[in-house]
Amino acid sequence: LVGLAGLPWVVKPLYGFLSDSVPLWGYRRRSYLMLCGLAGSASWLALATLVHSPAGAVAAMLLGSLSTACSDVVVDSLVVERARGEPLSTAGSLQSLCWASSAVGGIASAVFSGSLVQQYGSHTVFAVTAVFPLIVSASALLIDEQRLSGAPAAAAAGAKGLLPGGGGSSSSSSSLTVRQRASQLFGE
Repeated sequence: LVGLAGLPWVVKPLYGFLSDSVPLWGYRRRSYLMLCGLAGSASWLALATLVHSPAGAVAAMLLGSLSTACSDVVVDSLVVERARGEPLSTAGSLQSLCWASSAVGGIASAVFSGSLVQQYGSHTVFAVTAVFPLIVSASALLIDEQRLSGAPAAAAAGAKGLLPGGGGSSSSSSSLTVRQRASQLFGE
């Protein structure tokens, strides 16, 4: 049954096609990343509180796997958009940063998860783990992406990039630094 949780990873190209073709609330990347984070958090919270059967555990793991696979595709597309037009060394550095971040997270999880489960129990660890997908959802608000008007031509034009100034737009008046954008969002 646990093998079913790997199914969402098999159809990853479908998520890319979906996010490219069907913008949600006017955005092709930000909205999907926010939804994936919320779904991932819901799956971990369900494992921490609601799930008391093997079928429920498989369903929660399937939802968590779906949210992670879809987030992976969206982040990969953001990296591609950001690296487009950059020198090859910059594009390679960005991809290396993504892989290194993933490796550090995997190592930290492997090192700490067993002792945390032993000390606090699986339900507590699942509940704490639900916070991390929420961080993904919150970070999606920092993505500098132009809102699409809904026309097919606008959907084809796409997002402007991961970070301000990265999408090739000639207008810099709408570009904000990450710090300025965070200040606007969080009122600092």
